[in-house]
Amino acid sequence: MLCRMGVWLAPNSHTPMLILTWNCQGIGRTLTSQALGDMVRRNRPSIVFLMETKNNKVKLETIRRRLNFEFSSYVDPEGLAGGTALWWNKDISVEVDFSNKNLVHTVLYDKAESSSWAATFVYGCPSCAGKEKVWNELRGIANSEILPWLCIGDFNQVLNAGDKFGGNTPDQGRIRAFHDMLNDCGLADLECKGFLTLLRKN
Repeated sequence: MLCRMGVWLAPNSHTPMLILTWNCQGIGRTLTSQALGDMVRRNRPSIVFLMETKNNKVKLETIRRRLNFEFSSYVDPEGLAGGTALWWNKDISVEVDFSNKNLVHTVLYDKAESSSWAATFVYGCPSCAGKEKVWNELRGIANSEILPWLCIGDFNQVLNAGDKFGGNTPDQGRIRAFHDMLNDCGLADLECKGFLTLLRKN
């Protein structure tokens, strides 16, 4: 499940912060890089989170500089699969608390608004066992995080059967497990331009 573009009004903020997330399925191809450049120029996000980059830091840094993002954090792919990139500009401070192949947990500080909140960038696992591991990691974050908390990315899981178009019918057990995790974490679905953004209000 992908939130291609999310517009979120941060806590105590008067202006929306634009966060672009994209499961790009390999950023090395020319057309993919061009599409990303078009999205960035058209929307001017403060933060970009890329999933399934399938490229190392050297390649990604070249693209980051070309798109004029000033800061970055990476999780390298495992072989030819996975990999994430998080880019941001100087109008926001990003402290990466921890990162692994599925989650990048951060604390964000909006300098203009003098407000802080937590954001977890999610690249979900397709397998049942992998999903459960990621869900439990999110529960752990929920139990310890005291700031307003945003989760955004590709959860690799639908909230409702009607969210999926084509292919096999979604497994109802997985849907229930996903809802259980959201309830345990106090997360609620936010409207966005894309598919899924989740926010816990403090």
